[in-house]
Amino acid sequence: MKNIFLYISIAIYTLAGNAQKPEPKRYNFAHYTEESGLLSYQVNSTLQDDEGFIWIGTNEGLQRFDGIRYKNFGQAQNDSSAILSKAILQVLLDANRNFWILTLDGSVGLFDNKSFTVEMAKVKVKNEVLLASLTMPKKLIAADDGTVFLLLHGEELVTYNKENHEFSAVHNFFNPKPEWKIVDFIPQPGTKKFWMCLSEKGFAVYDQNTGQLSHNDNNLGQEIIIEHYKNTTNPNKLFFDSQGRAWHVGMADGLPYIYSYDLQKKRLFFTNMAFLNKCPDTMKYTNSWNNMMAIFGFQVSTFSLNTWKKKSNLSKCIMAMWTTAALSSLLSPT
Repeated sequence: MKNIFLYISIAIYTLAGNAQKPEPKRYNFAHYTEESGLLSYQVNSTLQDDEGFIWIGTNEGLQRFDGIRYKNFGQAQNDSSAILSKAILQVLLDANRNFWILTLDGSVGLFDNKSFTVEMAKVKVKNEVLLASLTMPKKLIAADDGTVFLLLHGEELVTYNKENHEFSAVHNFFNPKPEWKIVDFIPQPGTKKFWMCLSEKGFAVYDQNTGQLSHNDNNLGQEIIIEHYKNTTNPNKLFFDSQGRAWHVGMADGLPYIYSYDLQKKRLFFTNMAFLNKCPDTMKYTNSWNNMMAIFGFQVSTFSLNTWKKKSNLSKCIMAMWTTAALSSLLSPT
């Protein structure tokens, strides 16, 4: 099977850029729509498993794609697979290679991608109405050690316990302050630090090695991100790249800006980078090839981390609104 890299909820069209020496690799793009077999134009999540299959979570259920054919799970055959026909918000492989499914209405299950059955997990939260709300942002987060969390945006963070097969705050190994509204949560790769973006409160981090919970009011671990961005309003979309830089979206004058701090060199990478004409609602960013950075919002933009400049001569990208966009895949370079 060809190695397939996915760009989800976007339709990318590459146009010939200025020639460079040496000539960069060329990639083939395939655009998939409902006409070609996609269950829905709203693709919420994807992953590639260890066998190379692409799993696609859509508003019409789960699909598996082998690069040629789709296998659909939109029509449940029995109770154990009923979740697969729901609107799938997220699919996730944890560090133990467990396949997780989160639905738009807050159901969570472990999926067996051989028998195509699901073992539902219990989810214990303070407000079950919010959990089931179709408009409540929620997501699963996996740590390097195999721990899996469920975050209800601004409401509650709960941890999975394998013995009880449940998510609950009683299994949390640290206690966020009750008044905190956690809007994003991310483990820092290669460490035992767990970062939180707090509405109106900046950043907080729990260091599992030291047992210290650092935040604006008491920066026990002397975390430089907390200190440097202590006046940040509503930080969100925290991300650590492969070069040890921390990225986040912050608000200034009512508008979103992207910030980055180099933790290794202990200095700003850049600040107040505006992509307002390209990404007015930054949803995700990720490392790309050749030390490039891809930023996904209502449109997608790429720029070089070497030059800190947005790259407009490599490709021109057009992204449809994510609520109506199709699926595109980037195949192996030719």
